[in-house]
Amino acid sequence: MKISSRRVSLIKAISWRIFSIGVTGLVSFMVTGSWQIAGAIMTIDSTIKTVAYYYHERLWWQHDKLWRS
Repeated sequence: MKISSRRVSLIKAISWRIFSIGVTGLVSFMVTGSWQIAGAIMTIDSTIKTVAYYYHERLWWQHDKLWRS
């Protein structure tokens, strides 16, 4: 079964976000001392960065496709 490049991009974005959510949460808690505020920061940060990463990955894929043709 061949996985599309779009699906691979999405899977990579999600796996990276799972790791980085933990880092963001820990740093946010250390700065604010509040798990509630840290949770809000993690949610906003994760949403924005997942979407941004996906489009960044797609741009690189298009770039590679153009250079190989």
